[in-house]
Amino acid sequence: MAIFTEAEARAWDKGQLANTSIYLAATITAKATSIQAKFERIIGVALAATAYTEYYDGDGTDTLYLNHHNPWAEATWRPVTLTSVTVIATDDTETAFTADELSDVVKYPDMLVRRSGTFTKGHRNIKVVYTVGYTTCPDDIKAAALQACVQELVPTNIPSSVIDGADGTINWSRVKDPARGRWYGNESIDAVLREHRATETLPGVA
Repeated sequence: MAIFTEAEARAWDKGQLANTSIYLAATITAKATSIQAKFERIIGVALAATAYTEYYDGDGTDTLYLNHHNPWAEATWRPVTLTSVTVIATDDTETAFTADELSDVVKYPDMLVRRSGTFTKGHRNIKVVYTVGYTTCPDDIKAAALQACVQELVPTNIPSSVIDGADGTINWSRVKDPARGRWYGNESIDAVLREHRATETLPGVA
């Protein structure tokens, strides 16, 4: 599901986006997809929940590094909901973690760590089922995305700080400063992104 719908964008703007002959449905939908991708890269969280079933080689330690739950890779998705962990024996017998064992697993930005016990050593013998991403997009992120949509589509809503003085064209790179958390040149949007980026950078314990 997109971060916002065409109808939500038109209702949010209450102005120029209501002009369907200028701002086509396809244009708004494409912008929603683009903004969602940008927000996910900046924040480090999928704005729609995605489920994964993955198999790992247990190495006899207390740690597993997750393939799709890595804040330093392209797919940077949080928070994570751990559904199950199953140990597969050499005779293909499967033994699932009990509820107590699951609750004993600590989830960090890129790995699972058992507080007690280890992940049994073997080849593709650990099956992990988990979901990452928001089930419901937080209201403040959606509001920021809607504001970004209007800012990008309606010329009068573009801050002067992102206009290249030479020819009046939009140059978003002029305000991209990850160290300071400025991506859109609009403080209300950037403040939301900074807050969620900071939250998702911290280890999540479940």
